[in-house]
Amino acid sequence: MPYELAYSLLMQHPDRFAGLGYAMTGNGLICIDIDKARNETGGLTPLAQSLVKTIPGWVEISTSGNLHIWTRGQWPESKSANHELGVEVFNSSGFIALTGNALDAERAIPDSEVDLKTILAPYFDIRAKEIPQTGALDPFELYSKRDPNLTLAKARNIILEELNPAPK
Repeated sequence: MPYELAYSLLMQHPDRFAGLGYAMTGNGLICIDIDKARNETGGLTPLAQSLVKTIPGWVEISTSGNLHIWTRGQWPESKSANHELGVEVFNSSGFIALTGNALDAERAIPDSEVDLKTILAPYFDIRAKEIPQTGALDPFELYSKRDPNLTLAKARNIILEELNPAPK
């Protein structure tokens, strides 16, 4: 469903939804979640500043007040985490709550891929891992029941009918 429609439905029916989110699918859109982005005074930590400066992409302030960097690229794992630093990379696994609260309104998700493997190498042990072929299904997709006849247009109509039932 397009973001604009999802946002519109959220605004029209705030009692029916907790917010918006994005399910990571391995389509080249990557989210770098910086959980320890703030220092004691609320400013950005040196690591957060460095990642924001180095990684091209749209940066939003997360629901916890930390940061999500949305960019394009390839990553060798569905999800990687460096718990000590509080940095996670989401590729084809995970669900990210969206806030729409941009750190810098001038930034955008790049059109071309960013070399994340090189940029993030100091924070993750990915040297020996190969980038999976695009289109590979993650475990959730492999075991999910799918309706091959369900298109995005049909899903949209189902949601709209649910939100605005026809009078009886």
